[in-house]
Amino acid sequence: MFDIDEMYNSQNDRIWTVNRQEADKAGGVFPVGNYVLPVALKYGNELFGNDWIFQQDNATPHTHILTQQWCQEHFPTFIDEDHWPPNSPDLNPLDYCIWDEFVGHINWNNVQSKVTLIRELKRAVKKIRLLMKTSRFVDYDIVNLMENKLGGPVEKPLSNNKC
Repeated sequence: MFDIDEMYNSQNDRIWTVNRQEADKAGGVFPVGNYVLPVALKYGNELFGNDWIFQQDNATPHTHILTQQWCQEHFPTFIDEDHWPPNSPDLNPLDYCIWDEFVGHINWNNVQSKVTLIRELKRAVKKIRLLMKTSRFVDYDIVNLMENKLGGPVEKPLSNNKC
């Protein structure tokens, strides 16, 4: 549960094991450059071609020099940490609205294993989709992309809700 600077970060991945010894084995340090960023690059390119910009937040692992260097070398366009705008809910409604709603729909008392976690996540996703359909922040390009990927119509945003 530590980042590269060895500081506790409650947002890091959780490890689901039956005992402490397995957690110690499964919880090794894995460079982000080998896992997270290549996945972001792959799906970003699949969804948007070369016409997209990758921006992270100010989390310590994102500002690390090796992370910044990897992103600069691999992403088609990248905003480095010196040019990130100030923290603002207007910049990314997912961080300030959708994720908050999503987490609010999860019944954490039902999460006892990986299977029950997956079940709760799926249940919460079904509820969050209703919110996304009425959000004033939903980008019509994203709605069109969803329609193409899902093979059916997606309701356009109709009203302003708390997001």
